[in-house]
Parts: sequence; C-alpha cells; structure tokens
Amino acid sequence: MANQRFRPLIWCRKWSKRDQAIAAAATGFAIFIITFSVFSDSRTKPSTQQPLNPSSAPLRVPLTLLRNATHRGAFCLDGSLPAYHLQKGFGSGSSNWVLHVENAPMVDFHQICSRDNRLVDRSAVVEGGRGERQRRRRRSRRRTRHGGGGADGGEGGSGLEEEEAVVAWRRLLRLCEEKRESERREEAPELRLCEEKRESERRECEIESGGGWCDTIESCSSRKRTELGSSRYMDGQVQFSGILSQELSQNPDFFNWNKVKIRYCDGASFAGHPESEFKASPVDVFQLELFFRGQLIWETLMDELLSIGLSNARQALLSGCSAGGLATLIHCDNFRKILPKYATVKCLADAGFFLNVKDVAGHRTIETFYQDVVHLQVVTWLYSVSSYISSIFCFFPQEFIKNIKTPIFLVHPAYDFWQIKHIFVPDESDPHGSWFKCKLNIDNCNPSQMEVLHGYRHSLLKVLSEFQQNKEGGMFINSCYVHCQTWMTETWHSSNSPRINSKTIAESVGDWFFNRQVAKQIDCPYPCNPTCYNIVW
Repeated sequence: MANQRFRPLIWCRKWSKRDQAIAAAATGFAIFIITFSVFSDSRTKPSTQQPLNPSSAPLRVPLTLLRNATHRGAFCLDGSLPAYHLQKGFGSGSSNWVLHVENAPMVDFHQICSRDNRLVDRSAVVEGGRGERQRRRRRSRRRTRHGGGGADGGEGGSGLEEEEAVVAWRRLLRLCEEKRESERREEAPELRLCEEKRESERRECEIESGGGWCDTIESCSSRKRTELGSSRYMDGQVQFSGILSQELSQNPDFFNWNKVKIRYCDGASFAGHPESEFKASPVDVFQLELFFRGQLIWETLMDELLSIGLSNARQALLSGCSAGGLATLIHCDNFRKILPKYATVKCLADAGFFLNVKDVAGHRTIETFYQDVVHLQVVTWLYSVSSYISSIFCFFPQEFIKNIKTPIFLVHPAYDFWQIKHIFVPDESDPHGSWFKCKLNIDNCNPSQMEVLHGYRHSLLKVLSEFQQNKEGGMFINSCYVHCQTWMTETWHSSNSPRINSKTIAESVGDWFFNRQVAKQIDCPYPCNPTCYNIVW
C-alpha cells in the first residue's frame, strides 16, 4: 500500500496522456506569466535596497572641529578650535560644492531693553509661556493617569498663558518707547555683552557696535565668551536652510551639492593676523588672552576641505552673509586659485557690501570703526600680484571689488536695516532719538526721513553702477528693510519669497551661475515691492 503521506503526489498517475499534456501547457503558461510580472515590477518599482533620497528627510548637521588647527596655530578668539558643518552631496551634485560663511547672529534682532537695564529676549518671553504650558500639560497627564485629571485635561489655561506672553512682550515694547532720550542713547537695542568688574559686583553693559567684528580688546574679550569667538559656545548640530537646504523645492539648483557652513569666530571676517595679539599677564584672573588668527583659520579650513573632496570640485560657489559676505569678497580670488582650473568657480556676497558713507550727522562712523578693527587685528589683504592693502579699505568692497577677477553675485537690500541702524543712523548721531521709531519699523518713518533713506539707496546704486557693467557679475538689489536673505528659506526660495520681475533670489542666482540668462535685478524704491520681508521690532 502506498504511503498515505505521498498519496497527493501520485494522483497524476490516473490522468490520461491528453490530460497530462493540458496540465503541462497550463503550468508552463503560469510560469511565464509569473516570470514576466516579476521582471516588469523590477523595472517599474524602486528597489528597497536603493538608498533613500536625502532630501526626503531633513537632517541636523553636526559640528566638525578643524583637525589640524592646533598644529597650524589656527584658533578662534579664545584659543578654541575653529569649526564647520559638512553635509555630503549626492547624485549629480556629488562633485559640486557650496560653502557658506555664516553671518554673526543678530542678537539685537530678538532683544529689547527694559527700564532696569537688563536685556529681555523676545523669544524667551514667548518660550517661557510655551514652557509653562508644556509643564502644565505634563502635570495634567500625570494626574489623569492617577485618576485625578479633569475633563479638559489641564488644557484650559494654554490660551491665557499665550495671551499673557504676548501682553508681556507688548509691555516691554512700550517701556522702550517711553524711555527718555538719554536712556535711549544708553540702552538702545544693541548687542550687549556684559562682564564682571573686578572692583565691584555690579554688572556693566558694553555695546558691541560692529555686530560682525570687534575693534577693541574689551569687545573682543566679551566676544570670545560667545559663539562669535569660541567653538565652545557653538551649537553641536544645525539644520541647513536657504542656500544650504537639501530640499529640491526650496533650493532647486544646489539642493544635492556638498554643503559647508563655515562658523565665524575671529571677529575680522577671517582677515586678521597674530602680530598684535593681546597676551594677558599670568595673574590676570579674567584670562584676557586673545588670538587674532582669522587668515590662518581660513587657510587651514581650505586645506581640510580640499583633503576631503573639494580638490575634485567641478562646480563651486563660495557664499556668505553680512560679515561672512565681506569674507567671501575678501577671499574670493584665493578660493578660485586653490580649485582645479577646469572647475566653474563663483562667489556670492549677501548683505556684505558695506558702504563707506557719512552718517546723518556728517560723521565717518563706520570708517572710524573699521580703522580700529584693521589696526587691532593687523588686517592685510593681497588683492593683486604686487600690491597689498593695509588699511580700512580692506573692509569696503566699493574700494576693491573692481580688482576681483572671479565672477561675483551681490544680494543686497537697498534699505539694509543693519547698515541704516549702525552706519547711516547710529545712536551717537541721533542724540534726540528722532530716528528711534523709524529704525524699529520703516513704516514709522516720516516723509523727510524716507527722503534721507532714499538718498542712502541712491548712494548704493551709484557705487554699484560700475559693477553693473561687469558682464560676468550678477545682482539682486531689492527694496526690503532687511539684512541677510540667502540663509533663510522664506527669503531664499519659497512661495512667499521676495521677488523682482517674478524672480526669487534663488532663481536669479541660478540664472547667473549656470549662465541661463543675465541676472541683474534692481528693485524700485520702497515701498513699491509687496513681496518684501521687512524687519519690524
């Protein structure tokens, strides 16, 4: 008797030859259909083994310290190691590079003064309300888990707390506006860096008027206790946006390139030299030793990036914002020089074109300030084969831009709020505070003040008239009351980004870089452009 377990396998013995032939044909056809389906799927569906497109999941990019900085003596102001953030490119952009020199954080953009001589951070007021609301929610969830929660789950107070935060913020605004004229001069919204005085326990605030640079031993010593002068205070991870975004929709031309964010920590646009470094005495408990190594930091950084792939770049764009934009112009030709001759290399300066003009009181405020920076950090810059600049003119692009041989694109607001606030209408030149509200919000400016600001715009366009004739150059000069615009997606490329002739900044830069068309966009005077993002304090 046949084994019962194998009975199903021998049932075909009872079939006729005709039945067996039909079964064989059907089996062959089924095998053909299955094989064709599998092959077709393999051609039309992406394999699960393929790497995911990096743009599908935004990443936080870690901080990297310069490896050879100690050996080369390339230090931030406080002696810590310089740093950068690197995100590798992919696909067609794996051999292309974007380097972006960060702007000095505009702390005063988020801060406001109060009557008790303390700085109050707007974000802290709002975050304080959010933090308290989150703590209440957590307490409510714990009560609910233990049977003590109410029907509303503790959420009823969230709206009230948010409203209280807004009210607190508005109250602070009113306090600043009500200050006496003398108090305004002393406590105008500036970047204040406070230090303990050895002779007393009270705190004394000092204004770092330059924002992106330090011009005295005191201001550099204060600066080295922040991320502007020390990698010890820098964020360990940052998310790239704007020109560094990895999203195709936000950064259509450079989204898959290798991207580097260069952290700025020397206080002189990477142009200082150590000849006049300040060395503290051994008994100085405040450790005021300072390192002016900006140029050396730049050289060490470039060497490291070359060693990890920049040396094979086919296309490269050096960009920067504010003090970083100035650094871009200073180092542009050198950047071209260190890359392969076959590579397409260009530079983009965002809000880095600082005008050498008199302020509203007729003073050379910014010229004096830059003179102090140059003298303190021994700024020298090789702009031609046989000539050096060793003066304040290193920091005024209008004095040297014609000598730069590498193609340049300028992104610049004609009503640059930082330059108007610090260069054109500094507090020292407005003793009666008549410009106070105007600088907080350009819509508050009266007709005579607007005429003065239009004159500032005219000075900018006049200086740029020669550059406008440069066939390899590009520009995007809009009429917004803002400062940097390339590092934020909102102003770089989005549905609501500023536009000139229907072009965003990103589209204009792409047209210029890839030679798609001439990209020299100049806006009409304020307030003609409804797409502008304007700073309102």
